[in-house]
Amino acid sequence: MFDITVYRSKHDPEAHWELKKAFFERYMDEVPEIELVCLAQTFINAEILGCTYPDETVKKLAVMREGIRDAIDKFERLKDNRAQKIMIGSHSRYKKDDQAKAMQEAKQGYQTRSEACGLQTVYEMATKVTVASDSGL
Repeated sequence: MFDITVYRSKHDPEAHWELKKAFFERYMDEVPEIELVCLAQTFINAEILGCTYPDETVKKLAVMREGIRDAIDKFERLKDNRAQKIMIGSHSRYKKDDQAKAMQEAKQGYQTRSEACGLQTVYEMATKVTVASDSGL
């Protein structure tokens, strides 16, 4: 066992750190420390920042991702809540009845920006790798 807090960067937002910490906690008994440190950062880079990696790495991260499904779901809820606060809190033109519409617009805007920048989650990258492998590409 090792102290995972030494691997928290001063630049890690709380939500990102919680996801990385969950990754560490889940795999610290199964993966050597130095490898886990690299995998945890790679996971965060791919999942949150949209960085791309070789197919072998993406497949490994996709499998490991399933081991922290609860933490990922929590992160997604936080992200959705943050988008809602930004869009609804800063736009007084939306009435309470229109909050669902505002939230949908916020999500659509995020998805459009992500697609325009080519950002993908580890899951999306792994799905493409699996499909390409299955089709013989």
